Amino acid sequence: MYRFLAPALLAGLAAATFANPGPGLSSAQRKKLTNLHMRIIVPGYLPAGYRVSSVEVTKGDGYTIDYKGPKGGEFIIETASEGIGDILFTVNGDTFEPNGHMKTRSKFTGPIDMDLYDTKRVHQFHTNWYDLGEKRVPRFLAISGMNTKPSEVSKVFQSLREME
Repeated sequence: MYRFLAPALLAGLAAATFANPGPGLSSAQRKKLTNLHMRIIVPGYLPAGYRVSSVEVTKGDGYTIDYKGPKGGEFIIETASEGIGDILFTVNGDTFEPNGHMKTRSKFTGPIDMDLYDTKRVHQFHTNWYDLGEKRVPRFLAISGMNTKPSEVSKVFQSLREME
């Protein structure tokens, strides 16, 4: 009996230890990120129906993970170590000022303000670049997106962690 229990126990332990380190990431996407040999920050929580649509390596020691969900929902986790600019709200090429704000937090940022631009047809959000305050790469983190409930974005932000 015990010889059959040990493999099952080890398989369960392996699944718990090496479980998907970032929900929605495929094994190829995880490998692409881990091959960067830098700190990779991912959410531990995704809203229902969201998945990773792309993972891109950016210039200057950074990466972008794009998550897509139902009804045009999307959010993007962006990192960089240099060359950052302002994150703006744009609709059909026009730039808009935020018309709302929401406070949230994560263990990486502490409290942070999220800007909202919300109308009957357009629902966008973003944080500004946050300096992670360490002399490691990537140095800066931001989240932006659209058509995702602010409460869900806050849960994603609160769940941010380093990928194992």
